[in-house]
Amino acid sequence: MSLVRDQNSRRRIIRAASCAFARKGYHPVTMREIGRNGRVNLPTIYYFFGSKEGLFEAALLTVHDSVMQNLRLTVPDRSLDREMRSLLEATLRYHAAHPNDMQLVFRLVYSAPLKIRRKYLRGPGREFPDLLDECFRRHPLPPGERWRQECIRALFSSLVLKLSLPDIDSTEISRIRRSLKRLVRRPPV
Repeated sequence: MSLVRDQNSRRRIIRAASCAFARKGYHPVTMREIGRNGRVNLPTIYYFFGSKEGLFEAALLTVHDSVMQNLRLTVPDRSLDREMRSLLEATLRYHAAHPNDMQLVFRLVYSAPLKIRRKYLRGPGREFPDLLDECFRRHPLPPGERWRQECIRALFSSLVLKLSLPDIDSTEISRIRRSLKRLVRRPPV
């Protein structure tokens, strides 16, 4: 195979796998189904990924990289309020454009083999919380208000989990958005 054809085949396989895993979870998806949807034969899938686990991990990392690339475009700002709003809006925009990607994250949490889940959460899965930590390092809260930092973290986690559900309750997303906005505003000094 030529390099270009290899790259195209690999991308088609990952796209087909991401959609299938996001829709059904890890265990119900078959390699044959992915091959059919990606218009490639089984040996090609095994050539690139070695196993179903390898394919799931590649699909997850591809989605993760796409999400993080989008969120890293959030420019550090002069205030915690503006920076958190920017991160919140970037997350919501990404979800609107790529809802299957967020569902793949949900499937990771609830259906992926433990080995893949642990590897992801200890490695690339740390990047989103690290983005929040960077914001808090740039805009430290007073020692007596560290509880706000923990609440903001919990709300962002809730938001990501809500966005990963197949049927999203927009009123719940709005409620989380309002709560985050209230929490990040600095009280008058």
